[in-house]
Amino acid sequence: AHDLASRGSKIEFSYNQDDVLIRLRSLSSQYPATLAILESILVQPAMDGDVLATLKRQALDQIDRRNEQAAELAARKLAEILFARSRVGYSYTRSDINAIQRQDLQETREGLFQKTWPIIALSGDIGRTQARSTVLQMLARLPGTGFKPAYEQKDSVPPAALQNFAEAIYLIEKDVPQAVVRMATRLPAHNSPDFYALQTGNYILGGGSFNSRLMKEIRVKRGLAYYAYSYNQFNRNYGLFYAGSASQNSSITTTIQLMLAEIQGMGQPVEQAELKLAKDSILNTLIFQFEDPADQLDNQIRFDRHGMPANYLQRFSAKINAQSAQDINAVFKRDVQARQMVIVVVGPASLKGELEKIRPVRLLQPEEPVWQKQP
Repeated sequence: AHDLASRGSKIEFSYNQDDVLIRLRSLSSQYPATLAILESILVQPAMDGDVLATLKRQALDQIDRRNEQAAELAARKLAEILFARSRVGYSYTRSDINAIQRQDLQETREGLFQKTWPIIALSGDIGRTQARSTVLQMLARLPGTGFKPAYEQKDSVPPAALQNFAEAIYLIEKDVPQAVVRMATRLPAHNSPDFYALQTGNYILGGGSFNSRLMKEIRVKRGLAYYAYSYNQFNRNYGLFYAGSASQNSSITTTIQLMLAEIQGMGQPVEQAELKLAKDSILNTLIFQFEDPADQLDNQIRFDRHGMPANYLQRFSAKINAQSAQDINAVFKRDVQARQMVIVVVGPASLKGELEKIRPVRLLQPEEPVWQKQP
């Protein structure tokens, strides 16, 4: 850390369900030295035993506290369903953390470089040939890189299982004055022709804050909740539609019914005024894709991972502007239906009777695996 700070450089590591992302920032003059520091981290990480013990204590503390916030609990249990029996959907236990040894970290680190050939993006005034050469030399020295050319991403969302889970509401018992609801369903992949209509329609439904139907119906018109939203998440082989809200326990059933009604209502004609507002708002945010060079690189890597065409951003505006009310109606009828929503509610067990006006309810404790209540 001291070496990086003295050079005005920065190296960041992050990960999600599909990728490990490494960001390196430096002055052009410090690029070779900073890349060498990154190589030393990757090739010969310290993996100090005291550091591992500290990280394990932090992880155990997170497990002990992960059910304190109802919204976080709802998101975690929903992930257990959406990514059932996969690493992404697995909730780690204290015994899992306690069992981690230094050798496990070593094997995991080496495995990261054996899966696929990494995608690399660079931006700055360093010469292209020099940048490519130095990065390739570093990669050649990493353990087990393998130079595998294909990127393969397994589909973590089992469609048949999701439909089974959509037949009930999963009530996670927690004594809170305000219940939280999270719901989701499967969407096509990022490179699907439906993508543009789904994004435009989502703004109208719940992505446009106070301009959205969910906020207008649930908060503005009825005052049932402080927030109500929806958003889409796309990947290479699948996408997901999410919606959420929170309401007093006495009105959570009504809130869910209204959410489902608005979702189903997207299969009906969209007004031209809200369609224009959605298009303008989406396109106005496009400029933020180009503010930070690092964000541009992150996006370019993501687009490549997702199989998007090379001119994706150049064509984005025209594709969004081409969407009609009929296009939005059609994709929501096909891809986003109320009966397909997987629903998780966090609240007291006393909600069970009211929620069963919507669907059968399966009651679980916060640490009880959802699969034990599989339909």
